Amino acid sequence: MSQFEGLRMTDGFVTAAQKKNLTRAGRDDDQDHQLSRSRCNLRCCPISIHITHSPAACNAIPSSLITYGPDGRLVYSPNAAGDRIMDFSSCGFESGSPLPSYVDIPVRVTVQPSKNDSATLQSAIDQVSALPLQGNYRGVVLLSPGNFSLSVPVYISTSGVVLRGSGTSPSNGTNVFTASGNDNMIFISGVSNAKVSGRWSFAKGYYPFGSSTFTLTNSSGLNVNDTVFIQTNVTRKFISYLGMDRLVRDGVNQSWIAPGFVMRTDRIITRIEGNNVTLDAAYPDSIRPELWDSDDDAPKLWRYSWAGRIHHVGVENMRAVHAPSNNSDGFVTMDNVVNAWVRHLVLQDYQEGVVTSGGNSKFVTVHNLTVVNTISTSYYAPPLVLELQGTQILHLNTTFIGGGDYWPLSSGSPISRGPIVHHNIDILAGPGARVSPHMRWSTAHLYDNVRNRGSTICLNYRSNYGTGHGWTMAWGVIWNSQATTLCAQNPYNYHLNDPSASQSSYYHNWLVGGNGTNIPGDFMTTLTGTYDSVGVTVEPQSLYLAQMAQKPGTVSSSGSTVTSTLETKNTDIPITVSHVSGGSRRGSEWLSTACLVVSVALLGSSKGSRTISPQGICIISRRPSWMASAYSK
Repeated sequence: MSQFEGLRMTDGFVTAAQKKNLTRAGRDDDQDHQLSRSRCNLRCCPISIHITHSPAACNAIPSSLITYGPDGRLVYSPNAAGDRIMDFSSCGFESGSPLPSYVDIPVRVTVQPSKNDSATLQSAIDQVSALPLQGNYRGVVLLSPGNFSLSVPVYISTSGVVLRGSGTSPSNGTNVFTASGNDNMIFISGVSNAKVSGRWSFAKGYYPFGSSTFTLTNSSGLNVNDTVFIQTNVTRKFISYLGMDRLVRDGVNQSWIAPGFVMRTDRIITRIEGNNVTLDAAYPDSIRPELWDSDDDAPKLWRYSWAGRIHHVGVENMRAVHAPSNNSDGFVTMDNVVNAWVRHLVLQDYQEGVVTSGGNSKFVTVHNLTVVNTISTSYYAPPLVLELQGTQILHLNTTFIGGGDYWPLSSGSPISRGPIVHHNIDILAGPGARVSPHMRWSTAHLYDNVRNRGSTICLNYRSNYGTGHGWTMAWGVIWNSQATTLCAQNPYNYHLNDPSASQSSYYHNWLVGGNGTNIPGDFMTTLTGTYDSVGVTVEPQSLYLAQMAQKPGTVSSSGSTVTSTLETKNTDIPITVSHVSGGSRRGSEWLSTACLVVSVALLGSSKGSRTISPQGICIISRRPSWMASAYSK
C-alpha cells in the first residue's frame, strides 16, 4: 500500500509513478498529517530516500504518438495534416508552479465558530481584503478547529486573500456545514471587465492542432508578455461539416452552437519574430480556412488589460458537509481569476458544481480533493460535479467515493478551452459515475491516469441528447487510464455518410494505452477515435508529468545527493535523495523516465526508524519543482 499518495514534491528530483492498485492511501485523516501506520508526525520526521534502478518496475511499451528520442526528449508524431497531441505543461497555478506552502502566507485573522458564522466569516474576509498587497498576497483567513454553519454564501472578490481551515478531520479539523438552496457557498470572483486595445489578424492558412506559433498579417505594436485573446467565430460551414445543423428531437430542431458564437482563448505572448507570434500555450483547436464563411472569419488577436480580474486566491484544508439529499448545490465556484487554487478539501454530499471554474479562469490548480456521497442518487440529467471551464486548469490527486448517477469530471461548453488536465484521479463508484465532457465542443482536455473502474471514460458524440449536446469535445486525450469501458470518437465529416472516414477527419480525440473494454459511443456505434496501444500501458506512464519534466528551465546537478522538499497537506518536510542511478542523462541532466525501486526511511518516529518500499516510481527529469505521487505496485 502506498504511503505517499497525493503528496507534492517541490525543489526536488523525484517525480511520479504508476499506481497499480485502486486503493488510495496516505491521505492524512487528522491534523498531524500521518504518513505511516506507526503514526509518525511528519512535521518532525526527516525522510531519507534511497533510489536504485529497476527496469522491471515499468512494464510499458512506447507510444506511437509520443516517444522519447535518442537525447531523451519527447518526440511528437503528427498526422498527415500536422495535428499532434498538444503540450499540457502550462496548466495550473502560475503555469504549473508549486502552490505556496502553508507557511508562505501570513495568517491575518483567525475565526472561531459563532452564532452567525456566515456574517463572521464574511467580516473576516473583508478585513483581510482591506489590507495592502505584500507581493501577491494580503493574507490568510484561518478557520479554527470546530464546527461552522453557513446559511448564506461568502465572497472573496479581492486579490491575495486565502481562506484556510485547520484540517479535514471530523474530530479536530474545520467542519463547515452548509444549508440547502444555495448554488454555491464560497464564491471567488473578480469582475468581468477586460478591456481590449488593438486588433491583429491571422494570416490565412492552415494551423495544425498543437501549434503555439502563428503568423499575423502584421505584428507591429505587440510586445512580449502582452496578454491577448485569440478570437474565432463559429461558422455555418463548421457547423454543417459536423452535421450539427441537423439535430432534431421530437420533431424540434436542437441548438448546438449558434453561428457567430465567439470562442475566446486567453494567452500570453512569449516571443515575436517578424510577424510570427509565439504564445505561452498552444491554441486549443486547429484553424481551417476551408470552414470559414468568409475571410472575415480569420482569427483575430486582441491585446487586453483586466483590472477587475483577481489573482493569488484560494480555499484550502477543510471539510465541508451538505445535508444528504438530492440537491443542486455546490461548494466552491470561481471566475474572473488567474493564479488561483482549491486544495485539500473533503466535500460530502454536494451534487452540482462541487468545484467549478468559469470561462474567465486561467492558471487554476484543483488539488487533492476527496468527494464523498453517502447516498445513491438517480437523475435523468445527472449533476456535473467538477465542472472545469476556462484555460490552463490543472486538476490532480482527487478521489470520488460513492454516489449514484453523476458526472465526476465535466466541461460542459465551448468556453472550456484547454489545455485542461485531469491527472491521477480515482473514481470509486458505480456504473452511473461517467467521465465525459458532456456537451458542445470543449477542447484539449487530458485525462491522464484517471481510474473509473466501475463505469466509463468516453469522449463521444451525444447527438440530440439534452438540448442538442452534439459533439462534446475535440482534441481530447485519454492517456493510460482505466475504466470498465473506454471510448473516443473523432468528429467527422457528416456529409460523407461514412463513419469509417473519421480517421481522415479534420478533428480528433485520442485514446492511448490504458485498460478497459473498448466500446463505441451512444450514437454512431461504428465511429472510432484515434487509438494507440489500447489495453496496455504505454510510455511515458504519465503524459502530463513527462511534459512537465521537459519544460524550459530544467536544471542539472553536479552531485548524486539532492536535497528536496516534500509538501504534505499543510507542512513541508525536508527529504534527501541519497543515491540515484539509472535513467537518461545529457551531461548532468536527467531527461527521460527511469523505472526505480525506492526505499524510504522515516527517521524520528516514536517507534524508531521505519522503511517503506513503494514500487514502480519513475524519475522523469530534474526540475526546480515537481508534482509528485508514489504508488504501490
